[in-house]
Amino acid sequence: PAKTIADMKKISSSVGCSGRTSQSYQVAAILKNLGGFQFKIVCGYPGSAEYVIALHRGEIDMVSSAWNQWRSTHAGEIKDGVFVPVIQSGLRRNREIPDIPLMQEIVDDPTSKKIIEFYSAASAIGRALIVPPQVPADRLAALRAAFDKLMQDPNFLREAERAKAEVDPTPGADLQKFVASILTTPKDIVDRANKAME
Repeated sequence: PAKTIADMKKISSSVGCSGRTSQSYQVAAILKNLGGFQFKIVCGYPGSAEYVIALHRGEIDMVSSAWNQWRSTHAGEIKDGVFVPVIQSGLRRNREIPDIPLMQEIVDDPTSKKIIEFYSAASAIGRALIVPPQVPADRLAALRAAFDKLMQDPNFLREAERAKAEVDPTPGADLQKFVASILTTPKDIVDRANKAME
């Protein structure tokens, strides 16, 4: 029933979730508790396949789930408007859906924005390649350079396209800044983020 972000703050919407420790619950809870969204969170769905069935049946109105999965397995339904992305999490907008706002962009309170940015920082890490802190600087630089080169390799990009895999890399130095920001987040923001996910 809610067609816009403004509608979602006035009209009740059912949001599917697998469990309280999942992204499907946490994103909806944060938006409900910090953004005033009228979400009724319905947990118990085993996973993404069941979300799709529930959406088609009208059991739920929406779900929070990974874009890389939806873009590869439901591209046609997204193109046809059957499934409509409305909000995204993260620290920057995905280049494939640049007009879809980030969670922190749709709340007004500055502290709530910081809480959402703290929560969203984990998505910036994604499927990172990680080495221990004792790795010598020259070796770390070589690994980062090799990764950056791979991300521009035409053969790699063709294979990724063939596999319908999303390639949206973040340079290692930027990733390290995200990790540092998570580790230095003030305790009151961490506590309020935990509270927002209750």
